[in-house]
Amino acid sequence: MNRIVNTIILSLSLAFLSINHLLAKTDEFPGRLEFPDFPVIELHELRRQIDDVVVVDTRSAYEYQTLRIKGAIKMPVADKSFEEDLKKLADATSKPIVFYCNDRTCYKSYLAVKKGFQSGISNLAAYDAGVFEWTKTYPGIAVLLGNSPVDLSKLISKVN
Repeated sequence: MNRIVNTIILSLSLAFLSINHLLAKTDEFPGRLEFPDFPVIELHELRRQIDDVVVVDTRSAYEYQTLRIKGAIKMPVADKSFEEDLKKLADATSKPIVFYCNDRTCYKSYLAVKKGFQSGISNLAAYDAGVFEWTKTYPGIAVLLGNSPVDLSKLISKVN
């Protein structure tokens, strides 16, 4: 009887830990749960591949002018011409296209991948950690108000 009880307790504990891990990952990158089949690229992997991909900023023109990854192309996902512009870009390059937005809770990069897939473009990925994490880690490959490298003391931190 003790063996059965211990097995049940162990099984419940493992289930709890698995659920807890899943919830922690969801809190970190909630879009990955909603779009589990979409390719994503991690922060340091994007840095390693920066010269071998086309980086696209999916945010508004204002956000792009304020802070961006150096060398990124501005292509707001909210623009009516997004799909057409993306098709032109995909036709013009053989490089993978990586979309980004603000941070881990922003869905614009996922929406861009979704629209791209729906348009028949397949070599796409979302960099879902966002421009702020990129800038904090790689200030020399970021632009803040036209200046690079970014002076991190000029970034406004998130207010909780």
